[in-house]
Amino acid sequence: MQTRARILTIALAALFLGACGDDNGTTPKKDTGPQADTMQQDMGQADLSQDDMIADDMFQQQDMPPQQDMAQDDQAVGDTQAGDMRDDVTVADTSTGDTAVGDTTVGDTTVGDTATGDTATGDTAVGDTAVGDTATGDATVAFGSQLYIWEVDSDTPTGPPNDAAEFIEVWNNTGASINFSTDKYFMVFINGSNDRSYLAVQLTGTLANGAIVTVGSPGVSAADIKLANTNMIQNGADGIILVKCNACTDAATDFPNNTDPGTGTTFTTADGKTATKIDAIAYDNGQADDSNLMSKCGVSTQWNEDANGNGDTESNQRVSPTTWTAQTATPGVK
Repeated sequence: MQTRARILTIALAALFLGACGDDNGTTPKKDTGPQADTMQQDMGQADLSQDDMIADDMFQQQDMPPQQDMAQDDQAVGDTQAGDMRDDVTVADTSTGDTAVGDTTVGDTTVGDTATGDTATGDTAVGDTAVGDTATGDATVAFGSQLYIWEVDSDTPTGPPNDAAEFIEVWNNTGASINFSTDKYFMVFINGSNDRSYLAVQLTGTLANGAIVTVGSPGVSAADIKLANTNMIQNGADGIILVKCNACTDAATDFPNNTDPGTGTTFTTADGKTATKIDAIAYDNGQADDSNLMSKCGVSTQWNEDANGNGDTESNQRVSPTTWTAQTATPGVK
C-alpha cells in the first residue's frame, strides 16, 4: 500500500510541474489540440493503471508469503499436536497399561495360589496328610470296625525271672461289645525261624466297645488272660496273627505248633476249619527284616521294639492301622 501511494504522489507532482512551466517562462508545450491533450491524459491514466497493477502485484507478492508461512506454521503446529497424540498412544498402554503392571506380574501367578496359596501353605503341607488322622492316630476316625492288636511287649528285663513282664493288648473298635464265647478269636504266634506257629491263645470273656483285653505273663498284674509261663513270647524276628474262627473249639487242637498260616487272608486249621486273618504284626528287637514272615502275617513292614535302644522297657504301640512306634510299655492302658 505504501508503494502505491508513492507512485500516485509522483504522478501528481509531474502534472503540477508541467503546469508551472507555462507560468515561469519555460518553453510552452506545442498545442496539438484538444485531442492530443485528451490522449496525453488518457495515457497518463493508462500509466496510472499500470502503476496500480504494479502496486497490486507487489502487494499480492508481499502479502502471499506471510500467508503461506502462516499456513506452514499451522502445519508445523499441527504436526506437533499430532506428535502429542502419538506420544499419548505410546505413554498409555505400554507404560501404564495392564501388560506391564497387570495380572501377569503381580497377579495370581506370582503371589497367588501357587506360591502362597493351597500348594505351599494349604492342604498339602499342613493338611490332613501331615497332621491328620494317619499321623495322630485318631482311633475313632482312622481305624475300621474290627479288633486290632494294640500293643506288643516281647522283650522285658532279664529278671529274674527272665522276660516276666511280656504282654499283648487287643482293642475292640467294632462298635459293639463282643462275647468271645460266640465270636471266637485266637492269637496265633508265628516263629520267624520257619514261619509257622509256635503258640496259640483263645480270647475269653466279653470285651466292651473301645476297651482292651490284655494277654500277659503270670506276673503282669494288668493281664486279663494269663499265659502258662513267663518268657513265652519270642523276641523276634517273629509275628502275631489275630484270627477269627467261629467253628474252632480249642486253640491247642485247631492251631497246634507248626501250623502254616499261609499267605492269604484265610487259611485252613489243623482239623480242616477256615480261619480268617483279622490283624497282625511282624516285629523284632534289632534283627533283620524277614520278608517271608511279613508275607505270612500279611503286612509290609517289620517293626523294631528296640528302635530307641530301650527294648527292655519299651513296647511296639499302634499309631494307625499301618503304623507302629516304640514307646514306654503301658500294660492294660489304651
